[in-house]
Amino acid sequence: MAEINETTPYDDVFRTEVIECQSTPDNSLAVRMYEYDTQLALKDKEWNGDTLTVRFPNSAILYLRSDANTTDKITMVLETSGGSVSYLIPLIKLKDYDLETIFQKHLFFLIPFWIFVYENKLRHYEQNESDREEMIQEFINITKQLQESCEDGIIDEYTKCMLIDMSKKVIRNLLGNKFPKVRKGVEKVFGGKVLEFETRTIKNQGKAEGRIEGRKEHLTECVCKKLRKGKNLNLIAEELEEEISVIESIYETVKNFAPDYDMDRIRETEYS
Repeated sequence: MAEINETTPYDDVFRTEVIECQSTPDNSLAVRMYEYDTQLALKDKEWNGDTLTVRFPNSAILYLRSDANTTDKITMVLETSGGSVSYLIPLIKLKDYDLETIFQKHLFFLIPFWIFVYENKLRHYEQNESDREEMIQEFINITKQLQESCEDGIIDEYTKCMLIDMSKKVIRNLLGNKFPKVRKGVEKVFGGKVLEFETRTIKNQGKAEGRIEGRKEHLTECVCKKLRKGKNLNLIAEELEEEISVIESIYETVKNFAPDYDMDRIRETEYS
């Protein structure tokens, strides 16, 4: 998922909420995009009386490989008993971007796939040391710019590490054992065990925070159920076997949503 806010020949690309990555053009992808969009639309559905409104997200497809015959968009047409509805899914082509644009417009999601830019010349780089070193220098510049973006607060440390980690995985999958010199040189730029440890540490911190938030939400749901039955703070704490100090703030928030105790509205307040 990416949030972009600049302009290209297809403005919808830069209002994108969902991006699906594809290595080569494939007509079946349009069907999958419709399925994804439908699921998201139903997730955010709204009822107003007898009217159901679903909002399809702004979607786009990232093609890692493309040529002159690759189209710039896919048109989706929905035939209904009330008439036809159509919308466009723009195609983002990796080859249309350079590193300056990527960093200037904060299109960081493209970075892990940058090795595809060199795909047609990998055999040459494997055999030519000077050109290979020049290519590796570009990846060194990528890591430097990622670090600068992190220091400037544009991305956080976790995002930086994950982008580098994803880049390594893409490189391993694309190069395999076919181009060992290129792979070794580029992987060295992205670091080894130290970076993996750093990424793992940050990821574990994120999981710990997620567990805390998950427990908080569970307690919130329990407090809602108890309040619906008219129970007070002391009794709720006793039945949940929790200290009053643990659930008091939840209780004070939740009781303002009587009598429905709508969890969606409560989450907006409790976790905003």
